[in-house]
Amino acid sequence: MMSKLTVKQIEHAAPKAKEYRLSDGNGLILRIRPSGAKSWLYCFRLPCNRTLQQMTLGSFDDVSLKDARSLLPALKKQISQGIDPRTVRAAVIAENTQAISMQGLFDVWIEYVKLTKEVTPKWMKQHETRWARHLKAPLGKLLAKDITRAHLASVLDGMSRKGIKEETRKSLSTLNLMLDYGLTRHLIEQNPARLLKPKDFAASANRPRDRALSLLELRRSAATCWGEHLKTSPHVIERMLNHQPLNKLIATYQRAVYADEQKAAWLAWGKMVEEKIAREPTNIIPFKRTING
Repeated sequence: MMSKLTVKQIEHAAPKAKEYRLSDGNGLILRIRPSGAKSWLYCFRLPCNRTLQQMTLGSFDDVSLKDARSLLPALKKQISQGIDPRTVRAAVIAENTQAISMQGLFDVWIEYVKLTKEVTPKWMKQHETRWARHLKAPLGKLLAKDITRAHLASVLDGMSRKGIKEETRKSLSTLNLMLDYGLTRHLIEQNPARLLKPKDFAASANRPRDRALSLLELRRSAATCWGEHLKTSPHVIERMLNHQPLNKLIATYQRAVYADEQKAAWLAWGKMVEEKIAREPTNIIPFKRTING
């Protein structure tokens, strides 16, 4: 009984002056050329034609011994059905030649976006940077039609584990946009990214932090309230804010402080704050939760 090949035996198979072959059995042959190149051949006979045929399965550098053996069951099944496996492979190659890669899809999508001029250069640059930094290496060479949810989830999971959750969420957005474009152009039949959500990768958008009003904003809000809602006179508001008149003549001769009017305005504003603002729980922010706290 012919012994099976081993990886060590293949790696140590030295080239000779003429091409020679080593058999692994079941029609699987390793061809060694004088140049040292090693490639797999599959030898077979079709039921309707007993002439010995052969087809290449790839180089040893690209197809391991284990992978080469794993190809045999499918090839044998095709042969048993009277199908020449070389014809099947040629059809697959022809289909893939016309199919677009993920890199190609990204390129045509970005080009389309540029032509429409519906977005800013900054927006496009962000997507281009995100693709180059996070998505191109793991996805770029894959055919867009073969992309599955598992492919995308694997990439996004890896990003999430690195702690770049905001980029993970935005990368999912980039994938959705480009795959949607491919879907509308009949370059692919489905968009697997639509089945994924940011929360699947702990990358949901953060809740905006509450922010307390600064002193300047508080003064501005109070002045607006006095003028628009409480109908306080402008010159009284100016005194309440301790503004100095721009007109020096007025500043010299107009010394009135409007104490009673100021008091009434302050009381009215305090009442409005208590009734319309302070009683609404969402308007009261614990100081430690504020972005400027």
